[in-house]
Amino acid sequence: DVLGMNSGNGLAWLAPSSTSSGWSLTGNNNADPANGYFLGTRDSLPLELRVYGTRALRLEPGSSGTPNVIGGSAANLVGNGYVGATIGGGDSNTNTASFTTIGGGSINNASASWATVGGGYANTAGGSGATIPGGYNNTANGNYSFAAGQNAHAIYNGSFVWGDGSAGASDNAPNEFQVLATGGVGLYTGSANVNIVSSGALTFGGSTRQ
Repeated sequence: DVLGMNSGNGLAWLAPSSTSSGWSLTGNNNADPANGYFLGTRDSLPLELRVYGTRALRLEPGSSGTPNVIGGSAANLVGNGYVGATIGGGDSNTNTASFTTIGGGSINNASASWATVGGGYANTAGGSGATIPGGYNNTANGNYSFAAGQNAHAIYNGSFVWGDGSAGASDNAPNEFQVLATGGVGLYTGSANVNIVSSGALTFGGSTRQ
């Protein structure tokens, strides 16, 4: 069978003899885009690809040839009027700005231009160019800020915040580096290691400072 128009009622799989051109279930030859061949639409309506009757991919036209690409659950969405946004998969993720990216996960939001959430759960990248790689309940609302782990909140521009989830972690000013790690912090530079252990002791290699 080939994919073709069914008496003007939309796309359908038809016998090869009933259509002069179409997309075969076993593949097509010579479908060179340089010759104008493509699989898609010519109007301003979105295009959806479904599996087992459920939406798996949605392509939305955008202005200036900048479409939105939305994979995963039908509960994933890009707000009206935004372009160049991408959701790779997952469920209940929302992009509410142009040129934003959510890789997957659930209940994540990218709400400022060029913001990125890699995945995880209940994360919000609300600053321009802000990044959250994943984790849980993190926010990066400062422009070009970074938040990761669990319950980490980068409020100011240019800040980096890591949280271990034992309590909320946040920055206090722009361009800060904040880490909440109740198990200790280690910086490894060859043999001259620097460690801050949970007791509060600071060690330099074999030496200890209180």
